[in-house]
Amino acid sequence: MKKLLFITIDSLGQDLVDKSNAVFIKSILRMGNTIENLKTAFPSLTTPMMTTILTGQYPETHGIYSNSIYNYEQNEVIGKLRGVKVPTISEILMNKGYKTLSVQHFMLENRCNKYVQVDGSNPENNTNTIINELENVDYDAVFTIYQSVDSIGHKYGALHSKRIEELEKVDQQIEKLYNYINKKWKDFLLVINSDHSMSTYKKHSNFSIIKLLNGYGLKGNFYNPGEKIPNDIDFVLIRQPTVQIYLKSKKAQNKKNEIIYDLESEADIAKVYDEYELKKLHNPYLCDIAYTLKKGYTDNISSLLLSVKGFGYHGTFEESNAIATFYGGNIKQEKLKDFDLTVITPKTLKYLGIDINLESGEKNVTKI
Repeated sequence: MKKLLFITIDSLGQDLVDKSNAVFIKSILRMGNTIENLKTAFPSLTTPMMTTILTGQYPETHGIYSNSIYNYEQNEVIGKLRGVKVPTISEILMNKGYKTLSVQHFMLENRCNKYVQVDGSNPENNTNTIINELENVDYDAVFTIYQSVDSIGHKYGALHSKRIEELEKVDQQIEKLYNYINKKWKDFLLVINSDHSMSTYKKHSNFSIIKLLNGYGLKGNFYNPGEKIPNDIDFVLIRQPTVQIYLKSKKAQNKKNEIIYDLESEADIAKVYDEYELKKLHNPYLCDIAYTLKKGYTDNISSLLLSVKGFGYHGTFEESNAIATFYGGNIKQEKLKDFDLTVITPKTLKYLGIDINLESGEKNVTKI
């Protein structure tokens, strides 16, 4: 049984790697079987993309469509989605006799032998927790997310010096973890990956989706998980870089084509996702209509955010480049192209010698 160390670095793109002195990560990317220009699925938000990584499936199949979604029947916005509809790589390995540990890889909670939540703002917490767990139990597969690169980026910007420094801290912790496990396990597969990269906004848009929809005589607003939603409104909006529009009333649904036309005519909008586009991007159940504003724009989020220069964000295909590399044993050094996140799980299982057909990954890769 070949063991596995599976490391995800939240929001790590090649641009940040290139700017940094992340010596260990760069060496693994150079020596391993590395996928260049790895594409995300849609939208490039953490919860659905982590699920895509761990299942080898698109949102249409694994069921985690976004960070938050609107439930028509319950008339509420739901966040912290965890109801994955297909097996994760951890569950597949457990069925093959592996004992699995997840530290901070939150979509594996209740889907591994042991899950440990730590303070992700300090990457040392991940490393020390994993080492302490392995001192007590001989796990066969370890999954972890280093999250601090993402949180620093949201606060300061995609290529801010503080974010570069944070990646270098993470790099040192990953090297420390690798060296410990290399002594303990000897023969194992190392997988380093990320869920998306990050963009920086530079100015905001004056476009108002609420004003546009009010022009049709429709009532509604942006809502967050836990907020009370009136029963008599026509639409629900979820404010993420890819704005999700839910047409709640029959009146709103009858205006769908006109709304799409107006959105496509708006100068500040980069892309409108109708039913056809959402299906093409393997996420047809996300919402009725979605749109993204041009790179560098926000959707009037708040005066607080607008005063922050270099705010980093993700959630559109502007942040499509991610990282994936496989290293260890007889894996040959190779550079691959034109794959998306669904390839990570099937490729990991292949290198572990586990034959399972996920009908995804290399066969059904989406080229964006």
